[in-house]
Amino acid sequence: MTTSSGSVPEGGTIVRLPTQWIGERIWSLVESTGDVGAPRDDLLRDIFCTVNQFERGKGHVRDFTAMTRGKAFLATRSVYLVSTDTNRCSEYIGWRLRTVDRELRRMMSGTIEPLGDLVAQHEVLSYYREEILRMLRVVEGMRQRGFPGSVMSHRGEAPRP
Repeated sequence: MTTSSGSVPEGGTIVRLPTQWIGERIWSLVESTGDVGAPRDDLLRDIFCTVNQFERGKGHVRDFTAMTRGKAFLATRSVYLVSTDTNRCSEYIGWRLRTVDRELRRMMSGTIEPLGDLVAQHEVLSYYREEILRMLRVVEGMRQRGFPGSVMSHRGEAPRP
């Protein structure tokens, strides 16, 4: 029986799998695909884990495995790839920075800016506002220098395919 949250054994009970084991399995399966990469759905099916278990396994790969193996772990459009290609790594980081930029802007527009003058009266929110604005200036500086040009437009939108 398969659910939208991942694969579940026949009895409907989710099997608890160690995060490190899932991470190592993800790495092994993805690395074996070479430049083609491994689609997320194939990995979920082959590892027989839930989406949450898969996410924790990816975290393990990013936190530990990639560094110890000396290769980057990349994801694009739900396809995972292990690579030492610096151009692919640069493109991936640019794509991720676009996501960070968007989230920072949403924190400002959806949480901080609606409070107006109240923010100045709250030490923590005031600090957050200044740090978020600083991070947004860093991203804007990257844009002005043309980085990451192939991924982030002036407005922080993804390029058209």
